Amino acid sequence: MLHADPHNVIRAVLALAASGARAAMSGAGPPTVRVPCEGCDEWPIWLQAILVAVGVGLALAVLYVPVWLSRRARSPRQASWILFGGIALGLAAIIGGARLLVVLFPG
Repeated sequence: MLHADPHNVIRAVLALAASGARAAMSGAGPPTVRVPCEGCDEWPIWLQAILVAVGVGLALAVLYVPVWLSRRARSPRQASWILFGGIALGLAAIIGGARLLVVLFPG
């Protein structure tokens, strides 16, 4: 377990509070960046949001499978192989699937 020096933690919290108060008192809004995008309105924004949520949910499910399987392992070594290998294969599958979707849906 990590043990932090209480004086440093208090100083960090006070610094964050001071910067938050200063930002709240200034009338500045968040920075905006305008990016031109041709064809971005082909799919409605609500459908894009749903697809993003489904994609993130599937990715988290794929990455949770090795965690679930490692809990059923008979030894710590087997659990670590399942966990790290499964996460590596899961990430490779997610990246490969994303690349495939880019090829299937260009633009």
